[in-house]
Amino acid sequence: MLDLIRAVIGLGGVVIGAVIGFAFSEVKEYIHKAVLSFTDIELHDFRTSVRVILPVVHEHGSLPVNNASGYLTIYHPILGHRKSEYLPKDILMCKSKPPTCSFRCRLCDYMGTPREYLAPYPQAKVLSEVLPWTVPLKAGEGLDNLPYKHLTNIPVNGIAKLVLFDIFKVEDIENYERFYLVKVHSEYGTEYYPRVCLKLPLNQKWKGELVFEVKASGENIRKQANAQIKIKYDNYDYVLEYHIKRKLKKKIYLGNIMNNKENLYFRSRIAAI
Repeated sequence: MLDLIRAVIGLGGVVIGAVIGFAFSEVKEYIHKAVLSFTDIELHDFRTSVRVILPVVHEHGSLPVNNASGYLTIYHPILGHRKSEYLPKDILMCKSKPPTCSFRCRLCDYMGTPREYLAPYPQAKVLSEVLPWTVPLKAGEGLDNLPYKHLTNIPVNGIAKLVLFDIFKVEDIENYERFYLVKVHSEYGTEYYPRVCLKLPLNQKWKGELVFEVKASGENIRKQANAQIKIKYDNYDYVLEYHIKRKLKKKIYLGNIMNNKENLYFRSRIAAI
């Protein structure tokens, strides 16, 4: 009986030791994993647009982040705190029947052929969709054999940059419209097949609000990066508010950054011939 008790105690010691060793190993590995964070928003100037970019920093940890991805969700707050996952139809570029967005706009033409945005119309949703990186990994090909650009590696203490959207100032001559065009990018990069295209009217104010929630994660992650961008009408202009950890970090009026940009002029393809 005594021998049995000793055997049980010995076995229990072995089990407890194994559990403690496993737990220590897990904690040690967890500590080495990466903590990611977003830094200050970047605005890249082009002749007709401003590109919004979010840098992602490897803040802590001794392991690099492999196959890092950025994810975007857009929602429309209504009635206070309630969220609508459907984007308002009145600010969507039309693509259901002529004149569609591709009938009037040439921003997404590929080898002379128009390419429309990926989100469905008119019930457009953007929920945890991937974003492109400025320096992507090879990750295969998709539509029209175009390369995917939604994966990258982030070295220890390194940085990578997510591309969110481009903003254009548009005059739609035939429809007598003036608006800011927000071309939200997708896994295909910044040229073809955007995720969705939104228009913010300049002839009259749009009273709604758009919230862009951005996350960055990947392999060897202890803590992902989170940020939020809000766009709404304010003081006779549209304002972009950049938030990290629910704190306002920057407030940018679109009129200030778009003032010196050349307008895009939308005409039907038939009228342009």
